[in-house]
Amino acid sequence: MAELIDKLELRSESYVHCISFNYFGDRMALSCADQSIQVWNLEENKWKLSAKWNAHNGAVFKVRWAHPEFGTILASCSFDKSVKIYEENPQENSWTLLASLVESKEPIEDIQFAPHHLRLMLAACSSNGEIRIYEPSSVVNLKVWSVTKMFSACALGSNCIAWNPAVHEPPMLLIGNNDVQTATEKFGKNFDVDEELLQLWAVSEDTKEWEKKCVPARIHERSIVDISWAQLMGRSKHLVASCSYDGIVVIWRIDGSTGAMESEMNIRDDVGGPVWRVSWDVLGTMLTAINGDGTVKVWKRNLQREWAEVGALQNR
Repeated sequence: MAELIDKLELRSESYVHCISFNYFGDRMALSCADQSIQVWNLEENKWKLSAKWNAHNGAVFKVRWAHPEFGTILASCSFDKSVKIYEENPQENSWTLLASLVESKEPIEDIQFAPHHLRLMLAACSSNGEIRIYEPSSVVNLKVWSVTKMFSACALGSNCIAWNPAVHEPPMLLIGNNDVQTATEKFGKNFDVDEELLQLWAVSEDTKEWEKKCVPARIHERSIVDISWAQLMGRSKHLVASCSYDGIVVIWRIDGSTGAMESEMNIRDDVGGPVWRVSWDVLGTMLTAINGDGTVKVWKRNLQREWAEVGALQNR
């Protein structure tokens, strides 16, 4: 484990909001508070910085890789209310800005490319709860993108989104939202709305429009800040993990045909702080979470079908 940590140890001069690996796991992109994006390559078991550029006029919240069948494409979102699409020029070892999407009136909190079987699409959620689905004019002209669908998920604001990865089910998005306390502090006004911290939306087979499918029982006490949707891998129901300011990680089961959601396990952090990130392994059998104190914890289901902590890495 120590040898692996040494291989992954790298330095950024700014606060890093997001780390995103490409499809093959040999490249990663970092989005930073200093308005920059960094791209690192794994070469001879060491991570080396290959590119860095100023991408936005505000902190870069998220950066995501598109599926490689569409080329070497990165998307980023920022406090400056924009989404930007970049393409790599490998001959010049540089990245070219293809499109700047500025429809939002509030900061863009998260972006996610759709599973590649749905074609090249990008979902974006903003801090006022608006969800936009972007598509390029064609896969050979990635300089022109437009909003093909838009809906309002939550007046309190949305923080994170995750796509349903299943091939034989309609497109679905799980959306994590703010609580009233967070929204009041962020916008400086009072809200009199229901707290739907987690929402499942799906495309209707009849109208082809996005419709709210399910709002599960409330388990989280504060804003949800990250969601990870596991690959189905032969299971009858989906596994999804969500984490929150409240220090709780919830593992959910979702019925892909009905959209019904139920919690399977609630894991409360013992440090009293938020849990910022959750991520499944490729098989959906292990869950990793990053706590507010920088601790990385890993859970796996045991023979009794209970989720147990199998490892922890303390921040040094």
